[in-house]
Amino acid sequence: MKPIEFLEHYRNNIKFYLPMIDHERKYWPKVTEQLGDINIGWDCGSLGRRPYFLECWSGNHVTMITFYISTIGIEDYTVEDIEKLLIGSGLYSKKDGYKKPGVVTINDSNNNEFFSVNIVVGVEDEEAVIDGAIIYPYSQLNEINGYKDIKASNKDQYVLSEKEIEEVLDPKNLSASDKKLVESWEKEGLTRRRMAELLIYEM
Repeated sequence: MKPIEFLEHYRNNIKFYLPMIDHERKYWPKVTEQLGDINIGWDCGSLGRRPYFLECWSGNHVTMITFYISTIGIEDYTVEDIEKLLIGSGLYSKKDGYKKPGVVTINDSNNNEFFSVNIVVGVEDEEAVIDGAIIYPYSQLNEINGYKDIKASNKDQYVLSEKEIEEVLDPKNLSASDKKLVESWEKEGLTRRRMAELLIYEM
């Protein structure tokens, strides 16, 4: 089940599931203006009755994914237990250079407690150190939540790395309309950096 389908199912059957973090209802700009972080994409689903919400983002030339899962029933889980749960459920797999995730507990606006599991995907232009995580563009989530895109205003404050450019232009992270734009820009001879900047800061 794709994340949009699961999200609709979750919202229609919310009493069956443990809580999902309220990030699933927020607006996702392409750039977080206060920090300059690039919001790459998202995913969601469930581990039995336990929903997860995944965010992929990049800042300071480091690409990360963050999983959020409810602590209910697993309050005493260690980092190793959480890692085993996520990997054992097929949400990602390790590659050479992988580092143990950082895990903290947070509360959302509904006062539900979650594990925030932060995993380094890659640094600068180095090869990714995890595999298997599936990322979808935030435009889909914004659309289902009824939000319109807002232009970022800090385009001169951050220089994209080559890895971030490739992530922004990865067809898996593009909406149908963005794919058409990229195709037209390629015909016009725009550089990949300029295309990525246009997608993040102007569209």
